Amino acid sequence: MSTDDNEAFMRIAGGQASGSNGDTVTLFQLTNQFDQPLTTISATVVSSGTPIDPQTVQTPTDLAPGGSGDVRATVDCDTNGAVKIQFVASNENQRVEFTRTAQVTCESINVCAPRGLPSGCTVNKVPNKSTDCSVVIDTSNQIKEQISGDITIGGAAEFRSESQIDLNLRGNSDIREYLKVDTPSQIDLSIGGNSRVQGVVKVLTESQLDFDISTRVDGGVCVEDAGEVKLSPGDATIGGEVSLTSTDQVTVDKFDNSTTGGITIDAAGQVKFNGAENSTVSGPVSVTAAGQVKLDKLVGVSTGPVTIDGDGQVDIVSEGDSTVDGPITITGAGGQIGLDFAATEITGGVTLANESQIKLSLTNGSTIGSAIDIDTDSQATVDLSGSSIEDDLNVETEGQVNINLTDASIEGDVDIETDSQVKLNLKDSQIDGTVTIGSESQVDVVLKSSSITGDLTISTPSQIDVSDCAAVDGDVSPQRACQ
Repeated sequence: MSTDDNEAFMRIAGGQASGSNGDTVTLFQLTNQFDQPLTTISATVVSSGTPIDPQTVQTPTDLAPGGSGDVRATVDCDTNGAVKIQFVASNENQRVEFTRTAQVTCESINVCAPRGLPSGCTVNKVPNKSTDCSVVIDTSNQIKEQISGDITIGGAAEFRSESQIDLNLRGNSDIREYLKVDTPSQIDLSIGGNSRVQGVVKVLTESQLDFDISTRVDGGVCVEDAGEVKLSPGDATIGGEVSLTSTDQVTVDKFDNSTTGGITIDAAGQVKFNGAENSTVSGPVSVTAAGQVKLDKLVGVSTGPVTIDGDGQVDIVSEGDSTVDGPITITGAGGQIGLDFAATEITGGVTLANESQIKLSLTNGSTIGSAIDIDTDSQATVDLSGSSIEDDLNVETEGQVNINLTDASIEGDVDIETDSQVKLNLKDSQIDGTVTIGSESQVDVVLKSSSITGDLTISTPSQIDVSDCAAVDGDVSPQRACQ
């Protein structure tokens, strides 16, 4: 006998699950309502972009009459949402086939939360073969260890010292729980080859940290209260958040061909991203720094919202094919703000606030999806070439304002308030909304093969020069601007 979807033969419970990246969760419970055992049960993911790893779906091997068993899978935090699974259960005489959808929510974990050793045995040296135990090395002396080959540590691994720690993971080594490295002295930590840490990597030091990752860390990375930090994630897959706190400077280097969760950095010195290419941050990027912040030479990089609070100069340079899925917010910067975006999409808005110069440049088809708000005591410059702002542009400053558009567009309104000179230059460009300028100094509006769809309103006691009032579809005020 064969039947399609009919819960008279198979009862299905569940359909809701949540867990952190790498967790194994229960999607459904199946109950056999045939009067004979079911000897074959299979499950196939038939939807794309699922919040689970399709290769990890587990079903009961068999079910006795009235027996129940769970359908389980490993959470993949790249997405939240639905996963559709097709089931086939059968024996020699009976077969049932059905499709069900489970909703899976990916929960973020606190990568810096305290962690205790898992229950079970511990050993006090790195094993030369796989073990179900945790490894704990606690000494006042220097630690220099390598975990390599096909060694699996079934628990956690902790390395504690009062001196320097050098630790390498290589080969196919696997730590099933977390990795913790704790010393007040310098740390050199390298996780590469085909090695894997299935939990969090937690590093505590008061000194310098050099940390290379070129493989998989499922739970995320936490660095607490370190001195100078250099993190090099090349060809890395970090499934959770990256949290770095430092009493000195932080450098993220060789961030190429990698994926991470959200990145949070809190440093007492400068923060620098020395280039990033073909990499994804699946979450927000948040930087707090007492010095300069520089995100340089970004190519093919995708991130969530970007928030920067720096006491020094802030620079972001995207050289192409990059996306910020959300807003960019830079407030309280103690120095100049410079944003240079080429072929870059920002789906949210841009908010910039400081007491120094601000320069924003969009080229090569860059777009900003929501409003730009600039608040500064100094000069503000916005340059667009072959690019667009899909909402309003608002500038409030005491300094000079320069807005330059070439083969570009602003789809919302432009509002400028300043005590100084304003220069608005359009070439082969368009502003779809109104333009309102309040100034205590000269205002120059140059429209060359360009147009303003709405009104142009200028308030200043000084000279006004509008090159082509006929290019303004709305009203121009005051009329002396057109004489």
